[in-house]
Amino acid sequence: DRRIREGRESLDRLAEGAHGFDYAHNMSCEIEPYKQAYIGRNFPGVLLFPDITKLTEGATVTDVYGRARKIPPGNLFVAGTSCKDFSMLKSSNRKDIEDKGTSGETFLAAVEYLEQEQPAVAIFENVDKAPWEKMQEYIRGRLQLSERNSIKNITEIKKDQADADNDLKFSVDKANKYVVEEVPRQVGVRAGAVVQGFVRGDDDPSHVLPLRAPKSNKTGHVLTLGQLARRHDIDLDADVLVLEKKARYCTHLIRLDTKHYGLPQTRNRQYLFVWRSDDPADDLGNYFQVLMDHLKTPLLHSMEAFLLPPAHDRLRCFREALRSGPGLMVARERARELDFFDWDASGVKDLAHHLNYRRLHGIQERSRWLTQWQARGKREVAPGLWPELVAMWNMRRCDLIDCFAASVGRDAVSRDPLHHSFTWDLSQNVHRTSVRTPTVGVS
Repeated sequence: DRRIREGRESLDRLAEGAHGFDYAHNMSCEIEPYKQAYIGRNFPGVLLFPDITKLTEGATVTDVYGRARKIPPGNLFVAGTSCKDFSMLKSSNRKDIEDKGTSGETFLAAVEYLEQEQPAVAIFENVDKAPWEKMQEYIRGRLQLSERNSIKNITEIKKDQADADNDLKFSVDKANKYVVEEVPRQVGVRAGAVVQGFVRGDDDPSHVLPLRAPKSNKTGHVLTLGQLARRHDIDLDADVLVLEKKARYCTHLIRLDTKHYGLPQTRNRQYLFVWRSDDPADDLGNYFQVLMDHLKTPLLHSMEAFLLPPAHDRLRCFREALRSGPGLMVARERARELDFFDWDASGVKDLAHHLNYRRLHGIQERSRWLTQWQARGKREVAPGLWPELVAMWNMRRCDLIDCFAASVGRDAVSRDPLHHSFTWDLSQNVHRTSVRTPTVGVS
C-alpha cells in the first residue's frame, strides 16, 4: 500500500493545473498486523481485510476489526502475492503453486478473486523466477498444447519425465462435459475446471470449437489428454485447449528494475498486466509495455541522497528506542547466545560458510576489527557505527560485517567501509550476497 500512497501523491501533483486522474482506494488485504496498522493509519476509512484466501468464501468477509463486510466493486486489482516460496534466495524446499505454501495459496486466491469480482484490469507482481508461464495459464484458462510438457514449474522435474499426454486426465460429468480430474505439475490448470473446447492452431483465437463427450460415455468415465486428442482430432503440437471461465482475461508479462525508474536500487521484479477481454488477440498488453518504457527515467541521485542526516530527529528517536525497552531486551537475548565459532556448542550451520569465506579471502579467523564481537554480547564497534544497533545483531551478522570489511580492504584498490559507501544485505549468508555493488550509489 506504500505504492498506492506514492501513486496518489504523484497523480495529485501531476493534476495541478491540468485534468486530474480520479480514483478511489476501496479496500486492502494484509495479514501482517504491523502492516495492517500502517494501512489503517494512512488510509482511514478504507476496508481492510486480513486474509486474501478468505475473500471469496461468502457474501460477506470479516475485516481486521471483526466486522462482516461486503467486498466493494472495483476496476483495478493489484495483487502483490507472497514470493517467499518462489524466491531463488530460498536455497532449499522451494514450493510450487500447488504445494500449499503461502506463495501458491495467495496467488490462487487472487485468481479466485478475479473469477468472482471480475475487475476490468489487474496487475500481479512477484519475483523474477516465479512460475510465470504457469501462472498465466491459470488466469487465461487457455493451455497451449505444444507447451504441455515445458518445464514451467519450480520444483524439480526432468523434461523427459513430463508426460501430460498421460498425466493430464479428464472425467465426464452428467452434462457430458469434460472436467479436469488430475493435473501434472507443469500444467497451470486447476482440478475441477470444465473444458469449453479447443482452438485450431491456425484459426481465429476467438473461434472455440466445443467439446462434448459422446452420450455413450458413462458419468465419471476417465480419459487422458492423449485419448481426448485422438477422440476429437486435436493437434497436440498446435491447438489450444480452452477452459470455461466466468470472465476472460488476457495477460502480458513485463520485467522491471527499480533503478530504471529513478530510484537507486537494483530490484528486479516481474509484473503481469491482466485485462478483461473476450478477444484473445487483444494487444492492450503491448500498449502497457510502451507505457512502462516511456516512464523510464535515468538516475539523478545516489542512494545517499535518500538517507536522513545523522542528526535528524527521527534517527535520534530511533536510537533512543534501541537504548531502552525492547532494544535492551533484544541485546540481553544476544548476550545469552552461544559462541558462533564454537561448532560443538552452537551447531550453527552458517559457520562453515564464514570459515570458508575467510579462508578464500585470506582473512584470519579471529579478525573482527570493525565490530570486535565476542561471545556474551560483547561488542566494541569502530567510530561511526551505532553501538546500540550492533548490540542487537547476532554473531552471524557481526561476523558478516567483519568479513566484508576485511574483503574490501584487501582489494587491489583498498577501501575503508567507514569512509566509502557500501550496501550489504545482512539477511543473507556471507556467500549469497555481494560485497561490492556493480553501480556506485545504487543499492
